[in-house]
Amino acid sequence: MEQKTNTFKINYLFFGFPLLFLVATSICNICLVEKILEGTRLFFIVYAIGQAIFEYAIFIILANVIEKFLPRWIFFTFISICFLFFITHLVDFILLRILDLPFWDALSICLEETWSNFLEMLILSGLPLSVWAILFSFTLFLPFIGMLAYKLSDKLIKRKHLYIKTTHFIYIFICLPMSLFLWDYIASPIINPDIYLSYEKSLPWKATFVKEKIRTIPLSTSLQKLVSEKHAKKTIKNLHLTPLHKPNIYLFVVESLRKDFITEEIAPHLHDFKTKKISFNTSLANANNTQNSWFSIFHSNLPYYWTHAKDSKNQLGSLPLKVLKDSGYKINVYTSAQLAYYGMKEVLFGKDLYLADHYHDLQQSGTKEAHINDKKAINMIASTLKNKENQEGNVFIIFFDSTHFNYCWAQDHEIKFKPILDEFSILFTSPSKWNIELLINRYKNSINYVDSLFNSFVQTLKKQNLYDDSVIVFLGDHGEEFYEHGHLYHASDLSNIQTSVPIYYKFGKNDFSIDTQMTSHMEVFPSILDYIFGKNPIANLMHGESIFNKEKWPYIVTARYNGSRTPFEFFIHNGKEKLTLRFNKRSNIYKSTSLEVLSIKNIDDNTKLLPPGSINIKEFKPAIDKMLKSN
Repeated sequence: MEQKTNTFKINYLFFGFPLLFLVATSICNICLVEKILEGTRLFFIVYAIGQAIFEYAIFIILANVIEKFLPRWIFFTFISICFLFFITHLVDFILLRILDLPFWDALSICLEETWSNFLEMLILSGLPLSVWAILFSFTLFLPFIGMLAYKLSDKLIKRKHLYIKTTHFIYIFICLPMSLFLWDYIASPIINPDIYLSYEKSLPWKATFVKEKIRTIPLSTSLQKLVSEKHAKKTIKNLHLTPLHKPNIYLFVVESLRKDFITEEIAPHLHDFKTKKISFNTSLANANNTQNSWFSIFHSNLPYYWTHAKDSKNQLGSLPLKVLKDSGYKINVYTSAQLAYYGMKEVLFGKDLYLADHYHDLQQSGTKEAHINDKKAINMIASTLKNKENQEGNVFIIFFDSTHFNYCWAQDHEIKFKPILDEFSILFTSPSKWNIELLINRYKNSINYVDSLFNSFVQTLKKQNLYDDSVIVFLGDHGEEFYEHGHLYHASDLSNIQTSVPIYYKFGKNDFSIDTQMTSHMEVFPSILDYIFGKNPIANLMHGESIFNKEKWPYIVTARYNGSRTPFEFFIHNGKEKLTLRFNKRSNIYKSTSLEVLSIKNIDDNTKLLPPGSINIKEFKPAIDKMLKSN
């Protein structure tokens, strides 16, 4: 059937199904945002539907014009582009659900990664590389699949094409954006800016016509960079520290470990350790992802400085570890985690790993199974401690990986929490309540396994009469979410679930009291140095403070994942509330002139709505002032 004159032909199968999918997924994303005000949710649902229809109206108009006036190959090239846009919306829906990261932001992060980091990201996803190879190969055929889909759908509706008069379609094309603009213009002064920020990522275009009025805090000065490695090296060289006593120090860094899962049922030995040793009401990671957290642990500096260490040519490594090494300590590293990720080996242990006297990359020992390598680390330490020369003056750093996705344990370990998802099904987890419960059971079993390894380690120390004198620090690098706030795993949100981690200390016989009930990763090494030397000898080189300080800085700064780039979004926590901010210059935070206020939440993660135009953050001003200063 020939197209009627002065009409637009619409292949309602090819364009209709993706339109319905975009509308449905946008509404789903909006409804999954934590409920604040029902009327606001309705505003964004209407807006999402309007944007989706307008987007496909543009595709339909262009398709008709190109088909009528340009060669056939250009038309099918355009159809392929349309199909690729359909696929990006599908990927966008998945990424928003898991990482709260729009497709184009995720693509930008991936394009900036080095090949080795990108490969490691694929490995950490849990999918075998062979599956990724199939997916990437499939992606190459998407344009041809799009052409085929259009031809098949065109044949199916050959005698039932939908025609709309050109004038009517143009009216729709003009009136729809005007209606959206008017809808936005009327509602934007009423809708709280905090709510705008919560919902706008769920829209097809991730923004509205009228830009939300974000509250801003002007900065009195720009963010200062860290002191140079040359200056730091000279400072440490002039210390000449010799501790009178050098107890062994054991630091456990555990992947993806939530604080609220360390219970008597799930992790009885760690729960007992927490109860009898030093723990805190509020213990937070300095980031919701691995590389920024590791940096803050070992460098004791604010997490957005990690690129400073990553990009450093000299790569001095962890300054606290250098102090310990220069004072006679031997550094022993056992890792199941992949420290090559983002070059963290050098960031933590310096160029050519010069800080590590013994470096055991257990992934390179013949198996990639995290639970095998975690157990191997404990066995290797037990064997090492049989030698009396190793019973003091050593730092043992253990990276556990069993609790990282896809959560594993030894075959002979009792499965305490059932039923569970098998390792194949976990790769295709849907957000159903049943699947999530099975996934959480896997996570609990992996924690229970790590708990048993920790108990084995403690028993080894006790048998060797080394436990009483030892310094033990046990911590998680970040939390893990299971759709409690609409996302899966980590790196997506600065929620309590993703940032609250166990941080437990044992200093010798613990015959002292700690005043503070709040701590973070940055305080680990200042506290260790304070205990070993009676003071923190490099306090002027670090932002972190010792937990022994009587007047410790009463704030915690935690940053959000931003790939290989410098984090620009973060919160400041004062123990009661957290203020979430972002630097206004995302590409270079050191040139930022203001901070954008995203939200204020209470200790239970409930948003505290501020009246429009109100920024009463006097409580957080001392924290912002300190952040701007170089250490």
